[in-house]
Amino acid sequence: MKYIYPLCALGDFPFFKRLGRVFFLLAFFSAGYPIHAQINNYSQSVNVYDDTTVQVNVGGYLDGRNSVSLASNYFPFWSNLGNFCTDYIKAFEPLREISFQNQGSQPVTGLSFYTNQYYYSNLDSLARQIFANKVTSREKAMAVFHFVKSHHLYYFAGDQEAYDPTKFINNYGFGHCGNIANTTTWLTSLYTDTNQRNIWVNTGNHAVSEVNFDSSWVYVDADQGGYYLLPDNKSMASFLDVYLDSYWYLRTKQFGAPLSYLPSQMQTFSYQVRAGNHFVKNIDTTLNTAGDNFYVAPSQPLKFDLAPWDKVSLFPADTISVAHYTAFPPGVTSPANNTIKPMIGKGVLIRNLINPEAALNKSFSFTENITRTIVGPDTILRPANFNQKGVMIFKMTSPYPMVDAELNITAYLNSLNDSLKIFFSKDSLNWTAVNDTLQAGSNDLSIDLFNNIATTAEAATYNYYIKVEMDAASSPSGCTIKLLRSTGIFQYSRFASPSFVLNNNTVKVYTESAAPNLKMDLKWQENFSNTPPNAPAS
Repeated sequence: MKYIYPLCALGDFPFFKRLGRVFFLLAFFSAGYPIHAQINNYSQSVNVYDDTTVQVNVGGYLDGRNSVSLASNYFPFWSNLGNFCTDYIKAFEPLREISFQNQGSQPVTGLSFYTNQYYYSNLDSLARQIFANKVTSREKAMAVFHFVKSHHLYYFAGDQEAYDPTKFINNYGFGHCGNIANTTTWLTSLYTDTNQRNIWVNTGNHAVSEVNFDSSWVYVDADQGGYYLLPDNKSMASFLDVYLDSYWYLRTKQFGAPLSYLPSQMQTFSYQVRAGNHFVKNIDTTLNTAGDNFYVAPSQPLKFDLAPWDKVSLFPADTISVAHYTAFPPGVTSPANNTIKPMIGKGVLIRNLINPEAALNKSFSFTENITRTIVGPDTILRPANFNQKGVMIFKMTSPYPMVDAELNITAYLNSLNDSLKIFFSKDSLNWTAVNDTLQAGSNDLSIDLFNNIATTAEAATYNYYIKVEMDAASSPSGCTIKLLRSTGIFQYSRFASPSFVLNNNTVKVYTESAAPNLKMDLKWQENFSNTPPNAPAS
């Protein structure tokens, strides 16, 4: 493990930072100006060598732990359950960008990273972190309850992907009670290496978790925020305890954050019990086997593979313009996609395919009759032989759902007898043409692939392929490309986003292959506002 303590310019040393702030304040006082909120921008580049740890100190007054905004409140379809959900996001996030670029001629495989406490993309490691230093069954149950409860937004996803705990936590951060319960039980199972339970209740309209620590079963509901205490006010109740005596449900229900701000709209859980809507009155199914359709195991840890000069960037403070969800079944009304956008982070994967240093097979998955040459200051791709089609195919891959994409090409055709055709595919078998006929001379193309990704119409897209066909009629130089860049936009859950806090921060980076030319860029802000954020609107 290599530890790197990055140092920027003199202004980034604590002493010079403080000195600079003093000069700033003195200048404003002496000029007679009022002092307003000040935000300073900082950046740091670090060369990553295999497993790397970086320490970053963040100053200022605000971070995501002491500034929150009301992001979403959403009634699910079954409003009679009274499940009023209110969720919050950070009003100020210091980390603005974390990016990695492969500046070498060889691919970098198995890139993963995290900041500070949780290694979200690796659920085995995440489970160990959640339960670290927890001794009693109550401490362990509360640890997984609070983690899942604070890392999701209730939103009825239209497909089955969110049942996968890895994707629920990292890719979406939203789902219904079944997704939430399954994630709770799997995190516990990964830690204990024993079977856990999802329980469907109220005629299948709700799912809860029952987790087992040291032969003690504990009932937790990380969706509606419930856990229950027995008469000693210390021991936690099992599902059977609450099912046989609903008083424990009435007495110890946790109402959650929304009650403080929205008392007029919050239908308390005790009212549900009195009205006969107590959702544990019917036990439909107990699921404790991995083979059940709704007990989905976590997928593998999420990792990036970067071809030469690929760059991947996450922007923790930015939200995405569109998020993935599939169409709902007939007769079911889909909630507005805007509901979940504040919870979805934006990531960008860029591939520059014309690289004078890397072999073509390091950037392209297939080439035929294609060569690379240097013409003046430009590196170009062209057919190796004229009057013979040149073909190249490359694949864009992300461990997170792709929601948009763009292709930029600068191409030259000597005449209309020469041609350049571009095709899109999700499976490398079925291809769709995506460009119009080019004109003779220089052509700058910007091809929008949003409709091809079909973000809200089909299953999530994790891979897509681009095929380029080049025909030179009378000379190999009759059809050339000097710019070929593919940009993919992907979504990730902001609950599992890289994040900075005040003072010391740790960034950990892992790769499976040697990465002598992998560069990491960090950009962050320090907010010196002493004005508290506005209270969430009701």
